[in-house]
Amino acid sequence: MSDQSSNQSQARPNTRFDIRLNASEGALVRTLGLIQRRGFTVGALDMRTRGSQLRVRLELAPCGRCPEILARQILRLHDVAAVDRLKDRAGPRRRPQLGRALAGLFTIRPRVAVDGAEA
Repeated sequence: MSDQSSNQSQARPNTRFDIRLNASEGALVRTLGLIQRRGFTVGALDMRTRGSQLRVRLELAPCGRCPEILARQILRLHDVAAVDRLKDRAGPRRRPQLGRALAGLFTIRPRVAVDGAEA
């Protein structure tokens, strides 16, 4: 039965939110704590500051819980200014191949012997 429920959760899209918070002490911790207590798992997080506000983009792992209810609960927190649900993504975010990108930037040169000694 657990295999069936894990297959169903993998087929569901990841839920994504854009949350704007007032940049006060503990605002982000309270928001993440609420998400965890409600049974959601944060898969990815991106945070930016703009003046006195934090902009947090979250991608939550698929689960059987209702993301609309979570959005309403987050909005009730004291320092939350807005919660927007972004278009869901069907699977894990594809990440660029960092090794390939860096390989193009650097060239490896053979060691040169100094004063006739081998390198």
